[in-house]
Amino acid sequence: MPVPSKESKACERCGIDITQKRADARFCGKRCRENARNAIPGGTASKQREAYRDRKNSGARLRYHEVKELILPSRRVRYHANKDRYADARRAYRVEHAAGKAAYDRAYRAANRDVLAAKKSAWKKANRDAIVAKRRSYYAENTEKYVAWNNNRRARKLGHPHSVGVSERDWTRMLHRYGWRCTYCGCVPDVIHMDHVVPLNLGGRHAIGNVAPACPSCNSEKGDRLIVEWRRYRRRVGRTDLLAAA
Repeated sequence: MPVPSKESKACERCGIDITQKRADARFCGKRCRENARNAIPGGTASKQREAYRDRKNSGARLRYHEVKELILPSRRVRYHANKDRYADARRAYRVEHAAGKAAYDRAYRAANRDVLAAKKSAWKKANRDAIVAKRRSYYAENTEKYVAWNNNRRARKLGHPHSVGVSERDWTRMLHRYGWRCTYCGCVPDVIHMDHVVPLNLGGRHAIGNVAPACPSCNSEKGDRLIVEWRRYRRRVGRTDLLAAA
């Protein structure tokens, strides 16, 4: 059976015959392909490359924005051709330098605590509606989870033999004694929480002797830790400003 002859093709860059290459080939080789990719109408690409070489050979400092148009196309091509290899390299780097990255992050947060807090507060104010909508949506999708959590918490309060409860009168008296301030950081929050000094899930009782007023931030950060454990956590993350008060 006769083999059909291929249609003659020429390299789009130099004009060499590439009939024997694969059907979708457009260039004779890598050099023509790169030259075509980096070409700019009017010959400006070659002029930029020459200027780049001259400055590099003269020892002048090269600015990224000056050579960006020359290096980005080849970088994009190399990245898209080796996406999996780059992803594996990033994962391996993160695993190998996990401890150093964690230490750097802790030091950065400790040195820029006020800046990060301001950014977080500004972001929350700018996205308040979206945050509220997301919380409501999550609650609607996980109602059973919240109900179970509240039931378990209520059972822990009532199940402890010494959980006599906290009356409104005793709680108000304690708030007046503390001046409506957080026990741990001393701020005067808009909303004050009732924190269990010994957490309920660690056997703490729900009584006036085991509760203290706390701001939402401190109460959330302390969570179900003992104060000693909270101090260790704050030292670990580089936040020692409240250790004396806590």
